[in-house]
Amino acid sequence: MKKLKKISIILMILISFLIAPKVFAKSNNDEIRKVEYSEDFKRWLKLSDEEKNKTIQPRMYDVIVTDFNTRNVFYKVRLLGAKSNSKYNLKNIIPENLLTKDQQQTNSCWTFAALTSLETNLALSDYRQGTKSKTYDFSERHMEYATSKIFKNNETNEGGYNRTVGEGGQWYIAESYLTNGSGAIPESEMPFENNEDLIEIDQIKNQTISSQIYDTIDFPDYNTQDDTEKAKIMNKIKKHIQENGSVFASIHGNSTLSEESCYNNDTEAKYCNSSISHIADHAVSIVGWDDNYSVENFLESARPSKNGAWIVKNSWGNIREYMYVSYEDCNISKIICGIVKATDKKEYENIYQYDEYFPATYVEFNNSKIMLCNVFNKKTTADEYLTQVALYAPETYICKVYVNPNGTEKDKKDMQLIELKTGETKTVEAGYHTLEFAEPLKINENSFAVIIEVQGTRNKINFELESKVDGVPTFDSVKVESGKCFLASGNDMDNCKWYDLGKLSQVSSNLPNGDGTIKAFTITKKSEEIPDKKPDNQENGESIKNSNFDNMKCNINNVKYYTFTDKNNHEYLILNLTVDGITQKSQANNLEYYYYISANNNEKNIENWVKIEGKQIEDDKLQFEINTQNIKNLDEISIAQNLYLYIKEIASQDGKESEVTSKAMQLDSKTQAEIYLDNIKVEEAQIDDNDEVIDNTVAPNELPKAGIKKIIIFVSAISVLSIIVLIRYKKISEDIK
Repeated sequence: MKKLKKISIILMILISFLIAPKVFAKSNNDEIRKVEYSEDFKRWLKLSDEEKNKTIQPRMYDVIVTDFNTRNVFYKVRLLGAKSNSKYNLKNIIPENLLTKDQQQTNSCWTFAALTSLETNLALSDYRQGTKSKTYDFSERHMEYATSKIFKNNETNEGGYNRTVGEGGQWYIAESYLTNGSGAIPESEMPFENNEDLIEIDQIKNQTISSQIYDTIDFPDYNTQDDTEKAKIMNKIKKHIQENGSVFASIHGNSTLSEESCYNNDTEAKYCNSSISHIADHAVSIVGWDDNYSVENFLESARPSKNGAWIVKNSWGNIREYMYVSYEDCNISKIICGIVKATDKKEYENIYQYDEYFPATYVEFNNSKIMLCNVFNKKTTADEYLTQVALYAPETYICKVYVNPNGTEKDKKDMQLIELKTGETKTVEAGYHTLEFAEPLKINENSFAVIIEVQGTRNKINFELESKVDGVPTFDSVKVESGKCFLASGNDMDNCKWYDLGKLSQVSSNLPNGDGTIKAFTITKKSEEIPDKKPDNQENGESIKNSNFDNMKCNINNVKYYTFTDKNNHEYLILNLTVDGITQKSQANNLEYYYYISANNNEKNIENWVKIEGKQIEDDKLQFEINTQNIKNLDEISIAQNLYLYIKEIASQDGKESEVTSKAMQLDSKTQAEIYLDNIKVEEAQIDDNDEVIDNTVAPNELPKAGIKKIIIFVSAISVLSIIVLIRYKKISEDIK
C-alpha cells in the first residue's frame, strides 16, 4: 500500500511538471513579449546625439537564421553555381546601370546605395529576358526629401520621418519609401543637387512613381555564425547579386582620415577589424566578389586572415569608385539587404496600409503559428479589386491569405481563402514580401478585412510592428491606429482571442502600441477574363482518345547549368526528365506533347506551353529536356519554394483534335547537377531534397520535431526533471516512513 502511495505521489509530481509550462504559457505576459535589441543597437543608443549623427544606425534586431526549405531545383542549382563562381562583377553584365555617381557634399550615400539595388535589379531582369538594355536612373534627392519632415515656410511632410534632410539614413528608411507608395521617381523629375537646403514641399508631391517593389531580403550577419552557416549565407548573398542585383551594405568610410587607417590607397583594399574604432558611417553597394583576392593587397597593419573580398561600388564620383572590402571586415556583414523582385511601373491604383513608416519593433509570440489581420475602409466609390497583399517578415514565414470582401468580420464563415500565384501558400524569408493573387477579388462593401495566417519554423515566432521607439526620435512621427490591426494565436478564427495591436500596452506595460504591416493593393478595372478551357483530362472529340495520365510520375535525371564570362551569352539550365506511368489509349496518327512549369500545384488556364520536340512516348515513358531559355515565367518560378510540371497531349486524326492535361507533378530537387563555365565543367555535385516539413499538428506550446539540437534540449530537460523528481521522491519516502 505504501509503495502504491509513493508511486501515485511521484506520478502527480511528474504530471505537474509536464503541464506547468502550458498552464503558465496561458498568461499574456508569457504569450507576447518585446524582442531584445541587438548588442550593436544597445551600444548605439548610449552614444550622444552628435555621435549618432556621424554613424549609420545599426540593426535594431539581429536577423534570425531560420531554415528556408526549398525543393526548387532551379534555386538550388543556381546556389551551387554561385558557390562555384570564384569571381563575379555586375559591372561586366550591366555596365550601363553602374555608372559613376557622386553624392558630393551631401549625406545621401544611403539613397545611392538603396537605389542602386533597384536599378540593378530591373536591369538584370531585362538582361535575363533578352530585352533591349535600358539605363535606370531614379532620384536620390526625392528619396532624401520625401522621407524628411521639415520644409520651407515651416511646412511639414505628414508622411515624412522625424528627420531633417542631411541627417543621413538607413536601409529601413529607403525600404519604407519604396514600399509605401512614395517612390521611386525618375531622376529627371527631381535631379540631384549638391545641397541640402530646405525646399518647397510641392517639389516632392505629384511625381510619377515609376517602380514597385514586390520582395526584399534581409541577410543575417554571417560573421557571427559558425563556418558552415557563414558559407551558406555568403553563397546566398552571391546568388542574390548574380540574379537580383546589388545589395545595400555599410562600412567605415573615413578610415584614411584617422591614425588607425584600414584602407590601402594603392590597391583600393579595405579591412577594418574593430567596429568601435572604425564605426560604420557610410552606405555602399556590393556588386560582386573575388574569393581569391589576396590578403597581401591589404595594409600590413590591417590585414584579414584569409583571402577574399566583396567588390563594392561607392558614391564618391571617381574617388574610390570601386573598392575591395574583405569578407572579414567588421562592418560589411552587419547590414546586408537587397531587392528580390521589382517592376519599372506601379501595378496598382490604390494602396491600403497603416505602416507608412518602417515597422521598427519586433514582438515575439509564444506559438509557431499566428494570424495577422488588418481591416480597411475603401477609398473610392468605384468597383475595386484586390490583386495583392504584402507584409514584413522578420524570419521565415509560410503564409496563407484570407479576405472578407463584404465587411470587417473575422469569422471563418466570412473569410475566403485566396488562391495565390504560388498556390494556397507562399514561403518567404526575412524581408518585405508581396503575396500576389491568382485572380483579382472584388470588394463588395465599403470595408474589407485581410487575414494572413503565418506558420513559422521555430516553436515561437516574431512579428513586426510600426511604433514609436524610445531613444530614436526618427520614429516620433508614427501615429498608431486602434481597432484596425489585430493578432491572434493559432489558426482557429472562430475560437481565438484577437489582440488589438493598437492597444498592446494593455496586455503588458512592456509592449508598445503599434500598427500591423499588412498592405492591400487594388485596381479599379478588372482585366479581361480568360474563358475557362475545358476541364483537365476531358476528351474533345468523340472518336479520338487521349492517353491516361492518372499514374504519371516525373523524375529529374540530371541538371546542367551553363554560365558564361561573356555577357552576350546568357546563363541557362538543361533538365533531363523522364515521365513514366503513361497509359496510351490513342490510335491517332499524330501525337504532340507540351510542358509547363509552375509554382502553383493547381494552375488553371495555362497559356505558355512549350512544345516537346523530338522523340515522343516509348514504353509508356516520355523522356525530354527542358531548356530554361524557353520558359517565359522563369523569373517567377525561380524564387518559388516548389515547382510543378504539367504535361499536355494533343491527339489529332482526320482533321479532329483532342487534348488532355496532366495533374501537377512536383519537381523534386534530388538529382545530379553539373556546373559549366564557358562550356567547361567546373563542378559536379549531388543535390539532395530537404523533405523536412513542419508538423502542423504539434500543440502550440510544444517543440516541433525540428532537428537534433531540439532533441538534445528535450532529453536534457527530461534528465533534469528526473533528478528533481528523484530528490522529491527521496524526501517523500522519508516523510511516509
